[in-house]
This record gives sequence, structure tokens and C-alpha cells, in this order.
Amino acid sequence: VNILSGCTCAMYYTGSVSMTTTPPYYSSTCSPLPCPPNSTGAGLPTGCTCIPWYAGAIVLTQTPPYYTTSCAPAPCPDGSVGPSLLAGCTCAPYSSGYVVLTTAPPFYTSTCTPNPCPANSAGISIAAGCTCNPGFAPVLDQRGTVISCEAVACPRGTQGTTVASQCQCFPGFKGSVTATRVSPYFIVSCQAVACPGNTTGQTVPAGCACLPGYAGVVIPMSGSPGYFQNCTMVACPAGSTGFVATGCACRLAGYRPDITPITTPPYYSGGCTPVSCPPTSTGTYVPSGCSCTSPGNCGCPAGAAGTVAASTAPPYYQFTCAAVSCPPSTVGTTLVSQNGCKCISSQVGSVTATTVAPYYTLTCQTPICPSTSSGDGWACPCLPGYSGPGFTQIGTSTPSYTGFCTA
Repeated sequence: VNILSGCTCAMYYTGSVSMTTTPPYYSSTCSPLPCPPNSTGAGLPTGCTCIPWYAGAIVLTQTPPYYTTSCAPAPCPDGSVGPSLLAGCTCAPYSSGYVVLTTAPPFYTSTCTPNPCPANSAGISIAAGCTCNPGFAPVLDQRGTVISCEAVACPRGTQGTTVASQCQCFPGFKGSVTATRVSPYFIVSCQAVACPGNTTGQTVPAGCACLPGYAGVVIPMSGSPGYFQNCTMVACPAGSTGFVATGCACRLAGYRPDITPITTPPYYSGGCTPVSCPPTSTGTYVPSGCSCTSPGNCGCPAGAAGTVAASTAPPYYQFTCAAVSCPPSTVGTTLVSQNGCKCISSQVGSVTATTVAPYYTLTCQTPICPSTSSGDGWACPCLPGYSGPGFTQIGTSTPSYTGFCTA
């Protein structure tokens, strides 16, 4: 309260107050308690703050030492790593820049910024995580972090440089190569194209050839449909019509198309061959003529004349049988008619149909009276000097008489 009752230094001060006999009758050494370690200021009464590069606060208390302090080395700023500002800070992994100490709050300057994701990838930064684009394989560091993306080469069985720059199936294959983000970073669907129509073979890559009777080539190509093909049917050779592959027909009658499709130029072998004269006829070839005068008569019945006519349809000839008219001095229409042919009424004999030209045998004759008689051959009276009833013709196919004449 007063010097007589005793004075002490105020809170947050240190020292003593003693009485003296001379004005001002005391002696005082009271001074502000100093700021605690790692802080600065005039003393506790006026306030203390952490020294540069330290972080924390000094809080006054009512009991010795009359403060609490949390001043400690300031941590490295965001985006950097290290023990503390004083010990040194560097930019965090996958960041670029620097941390420099300054004498003014916040007592540092930092340029640390996250490194962006590498080329051919997507994401905010390497530190936040990056995903390689389809067709690119990630390159990882020892932490397992994607630090770059490498283009994946075109897979086996395809052509091109990299998956990302597009790969194509080999010529003769159909399908595609699709880039993905999952190992192996592509999907291949290339499949061998089957040999196209009008060709032989299994697949285009293994080789296809035009069918026999077709001219052209089959060449493997990239892209759809995987090949070039120009196989076209070859026209039948001279003297015939149609296409070799589907069959030829000879233009001239009596010729057979012995034409076989093959796979090498001119894509056929053979040609039109004259047909041999058929059985039951004579001759060499149908075009040069065949005769039906043989006993076989080309199969025609007796009394009919057979002929062989050339044809353009198999068997390349046709048989015809024409009924032969009754010969002169006979009665009837044709040898093969129902009643046939007969000798005229004044004759005896027969007309018999045959299969050999002239297709009949003729025995018709006028009957002659026997030498002991005279007459028209049918009624023959006896000559003078002979006696009897005479002779009468009774035969029809050959002369035959009844009666007699005696001397």
C-alpha cells in the first residue's frame, strides 16, 4: 500500500522496492519480466510475440512464471516438406518451386506448385493422381505414382506404329484395334476373312483363288471387306455360247460341248466335239451325216425310212422314221399302214415291208398261162391239139393253176 507497509514489484515485473532516508525515500529495481525464449518484445507487460520463423503465442497467467508459451519452429508451408522453416523446407514431391525465409510475416515466400499430369494423361496433378489416356501405359515411380505415359506399340498381328495413332488389322483380316486404359491397353478383334464367293480356299490371308472357269484375282487388303476380288465368269470359247463355269452349248448342231472349267488361262480346256453316229446307223460323225441304211434302220419299224438329224440338245441328234409309200404298180398308202401294200388285181405276189432300203421286197407279177394253153394268165383255154378244161389261176402270192390240157 505504501512504502512503510512494504512494496513489491507489480505482476509481470521482477526486482524489489526498498526504503531510503532520502527522497524519494525508496529505491526500486522493478523491471518488466522479459519475454520467454523464442519470443520477442519489451517484456511481458507490454506483450511478447514469437520470433520470426516460429509459430505460437505467449499467454499471460496469474502464477509464475506468469505466462505460457507455444512458440515453436514454424512448420513448412502448404505444398512443401521439411522439419520446419528454420531447418529448411523444400517443395513437396511432384511439385516445383522453392521456399525462401523472409523477415516479414509470414516469414517465407513459397512458389511451390503441383506438377501437372504428364502428357497423354488426365488429372489435376501428379500428386493428386493421373490416368493415362487410352492406348498409353503408365510409368510408375517407386511410390507407385504415375509420372509419365508411354505409347503402346501396335500389337502383334496388326500394322501401324502405336495404338494411340491407330493400328489396323493386317490385309485379309477384318476387325479393329481399340485403345483402352486397362492393360494391355488395347482390344484386338482382328479375324481372318473367309474367301469370298466365286473363289476357293479357306481364308483370304491363307490364299483364295477364283473358281474354275472364272478369271481374276483375290488380293488381301486393309480395311473392309479385307480383300479386292474381281473374279468374273469366262465366256465359252468360239463356236459355243454361255459361260464356262455354268456350262457351254455348242452353236452347231451335232456337236457336244467337251469343255471343262480350269483355274489357269484360258480358264477352260477342250471344245466342241462332233458326236459319233449313233448305234443302228452308219457313218462317222453326226455333222458329216449318218445313214440308216443298215439292217438296224436306226430303230425304225419295217417299211419306214429312218434318218438321223443333228441337234443342239443332248444327245445332239434326233431319229425320225418316215413311212414309205407303196411302190408303183401296187395298191395301198404306205408300207406301215394297217392294210399295207398289195399287188394290183391283175398280178399275183406280195409287197413285204423291210428295214433295208427301199424298205420292201416286191414279188408282184402278171401270171402267164402254161405252155399248153393261152389266155390272160387267169383263164387259160387249151391250145389247139390239146384237150381238157384248160387252166384257171387260183394263186394270190405266186402263180398257181388248176386244170389241165392234154395232147
